[in-house]
Amino acid sequence: MHPDIETMDSASSPSFSAATAIKTHTSAKASRANCAADTFPVKTHHLIVHLDKNNPKVAAFSADGSSFEVYDQTTFSQQYLPQYFKHSNWGSFVRQLNLYGFTSSRSRDNSDVQVWRH
Repeated sequence: MHPDIETMDSASSPSFSAATAIKTHTSAKASRANCAADTFPVKTHHLIVHLDKNNPKVAAFSADGSSFEVYDQTTFSQQYLPQYFKHSNWGSFVRQLNLYGFTSSRSRDNSDVQVWRH
């Protein structure tokens, strides 16, 4: 576990991996080749990769790559969620993360920073 992270869920979680989440949650519909790119975990991964490279003050991968951290929830929701999803609702995004088995915690250094791992 990362020393700067205070876990809210006592269960241990494997490293963040869109591929793992997709494999775990593949449905009959998603088995078509062109559907895999439209799944929630893939879109989320693309969003975090984009932010990690272009605007890491909003969200980025952790140093070890085992999680992603959201530093500015308002900008993340209003500016970036609509570019990858059909909404800008943080609550809906969180529900989807939970549905796909992601767990959240808060950074010990800054409780405003939400850390997500799968």
